[in-house]
This record gives sequence, C-alpha cells and structure tokens, in this order.
Amino acid sequence: STARIGARIASRFGLEVSVGWVPYVAGGQRTDAFLWTGEAVLPLTDGVLGTYLAAGGGVYTALDTREDEGAVPRAQWGFGLRARASGDIWLRADARHVISTGFGDRDVAHIGELTVGVEFHLWDVTRIDRDGDGVADIDDPCPSERGDPEMNGCPDRDGDGRPDNEDHCPNAPASTADGCPAEMVGDERCPDGRFKTSTGCALVRATCSMIEIAEPIAFEENSTRPTAMARLVLDEIARLLADHPEIEEIRIEGHTDNRGDRGTNLRVSAERARSVRDYLVDQGIARWRLHWRGFGERWPVASNDSAEGRARNRRVELRIIAAAERPGCR
Repeated sequence: STARIGARIASRFGLEVSVGWVPYVAGGQRTDAFLWTGEAVLPLTDGVLGTYLAAGGGVYTALDTREDEGAVPRAQWGFGLRARASGDIWLRADARHVISTGFGDRDVAHIGELTVGVEFHLWDVTRIDRDGDGVADIDDPCPSERGDPEMNGCPDRDGDGRPDNEDHCPNAPASTADGCPAEMVGDERCPDGRFKTSTGCALVRATCSMIEIAEPIAFEENSTRPTAMARLVLDEIARLLADHPEIEEIRIEGHTDNRGDRGTNLRVSAERARSVRDYLVDQGIARWRLHWRGFGERWPVASNDSAEGRARNRRVELRIIAAAERPGCR
C-alpha cells in the first residue's frame, strides 16, 4: 500500500512524493520494508481521461532491524492513467520499470511494478485565477492584472489589439507592428515614457555609466515577480545587452522607500535586484555579466514625505561597471 501527495507546478509538469509499505523476499526470507520515492510527472493529456509519464527514485528501508542492508536505492520510470470518477475523485493506474541495487542477494534487480488506487484533488492550481479574468494563473502571462481572455489574460489599455505586455506603446493605439502609432516612430516624435533613438522609440538606452529606463521596473504586489510592463522593459534591456557586447558587466541595484524597517527594506531590494538578474539570464544574457545588490532605503532620489516621492524611490537601476572603449565614453 502506498500514499502519495503531489502538486502540479506548471501546466505540463508536476512533482509527487510517496511513502509505502512493501513486502518482498530477499535471500529466501520475507522482509517488509518502507518505500520512499519522489517523481517528476509530465502530463501528456488532460480531461476526463488523462495520461502522463513519470520518472524518479527512492529507497527501501527494512522494517526488520536484523537485516543489515540499510537503505536500498531504486530508480524508476513509466507511465500512468487517471480517469475521473466523480468531481475531484479520480481512479488511477501506474506502471513502472524499477531498477534496484543491492536488493537481497542480487547486485541489480529489474522489477515490474503495477499499482492501482484512488486520487483526490485537494487543491487544483490550474483553477487559480487571482485577477478574475477567466484565464488561470498557470496560463496567464499577467496573473495579477485583469485582462482579456482572448489575449491570454493580459490587458490592452489602448485597445489596439496588442496586449500591453507585447505593446511598446500601451497607452497609444497602434498602426505599426510593435504597437506604436506611425507618427510616433522613426525620426518623428516619441510618446511619453520613451527615448528617441536612431532606430525609433525605445524603453531603454545606454549612456556611458548607466542603462537608463523610461518606465520603472515595477513588481507584482508582495512579490519579486516583475509586472507585465516591467517584463517588456527587461526584454528590451536583454536585447540591448545582446546587441552591445562592449557593455561587459552591469550591476543591478535595488532600492526602496523608507516605509517598514531597514532590514526588511534591504532584503526586499536585494531580492528584487536578484529577480531582475534571473530574468535577464533566462533571456540568454550570460550570468557573469550581471551583478546585483540591494541598497534598501539608503539612496533616495526624492523625498519620502509624499506618495509620488516614495514611488520614485522604489526602483531598480542598472549601472555599467565594466565596458570596452566606446565612442564618447572614457
């Protein structure tokens, strides 16, 4: 008999751990054992009838203390089938190929394992929808911002048919592919919150000492996850760093306002700076180019006496700390 508990972490990935009691025969004698295993689960199909692959490992620990085998390791892989019986109750069958070393009097044992049982879904992460827009968080690129289900749950503030997380001008209706009006690109003017560059309007630009950003890098409430708009800015930063290898290393600096205690502010600023580093690494920027540090409330750029000033102080800055020779820079 076996008891399992698991969680689906993403739409196509989950983890399970289990503990069970297993009778087996070793050296001609029956020996009962506890079985402890962990598995990664990859769902193939969902619905009333679901299938999945699984792989992992674990150990047997003998209940008979006279046995001198200690923990016997095992590796396993196979597939499973689950069928909905009623509501959150499912019937389940699993088949595994098990390889166990030091099993009884054999060096290596190959075992076929078949289990059947009942599964209860206590908490289904695929149903969680924090912003209430009809798109589950697990599939929503903007899980804390209520949006249009037809745009995967992201808002479209300017109504141009391009979701804000992909729109370079989210407050201006578009007539170009990047979501900006034609009169706001090229050698014409740029909308508020954009830098004019030789190639059009940009959210970021590199100076001799900094990577300047036109929109603040904001984070979801009580989280180190960047908002959808911040991810758009970070995507441009990643492109800039990829296009300019002469910007060799940068330091990502996190700052806060003065609300809360200093220790908490220092920790939050560091976690958010590291979150930006991790996002840029995920976009393909070499980790060695990206340093991070949190400064808490130490370096305000505005007065903390007003809401506007505090908002300006809650920021992430990107400082260039190593670069090859560039025109106009020493």
